[in-house]
Amino acid sequence: TRRYSFIFRKIISKAYGVVFKAEYRNQIVAVKRLLPTDEFGEAQIQEFMREIAMMKNLRPHPSVVTLLGFVANPLSLVTLFYENGSL
Repeated sequence: TRRYSFIFRKIISKAYGVVFKAEYRNQIVAVKRLLPTDEFGEAQIQEFMREIAMMKNLRPHPSVVTLLGFVANPLSLVTLFYENGSL
């Protein structure tokens, strides 16, 4: 199992979690991390996993963020970072 280090800087907090700007393999990436809350449960995990599955099946397109991977613990998805973009 390969492990890579991320250099994190929080760029936004939302109800579902936090998005970080990070450096990964010499690329600037966005890391969307699901954060547990009082309402956090299996439904939120399944929704996040569906989002990852959907992104994994998308073909590259200039208007769609590129999924690079995901992390199981803490549950996070990693995409290319687009300045002034949104997740």
